[in-house]
Amino acid sequence: MGSRQWAPYVWTASRAQLTQEVESISKELKVNEQIRVRQVRLIGSDGQQVGIVETRDALRMAREEDLDLVMVGEAAQPPVAKLMD
Repeated sequence: MGSRQWAPYVWTASRAQLTQEVESISKELKVNEQIRVRQVRLIGSDGQQVGIVETRDALRMAREEDLDLVMVGEAAQPPVAKLMD
């Protein structure tokens, strides 16, 4: 067996590719005012569970932190949303 050296793979993307990726994700996920449920199980920006909160309160928290409220678990009861950049 010969020894192999693996070069690290570095992925570089253009701004257009990144923008397209973000747009693709945003079409799949509900963000901010697109979220039309009364309550969500909220995950904070630090990854910690905040608890079940009214969606309007979660939106307020997102705005206060200059973040977005993103629905990440629509099928759950209540749906799961996360504060994200």
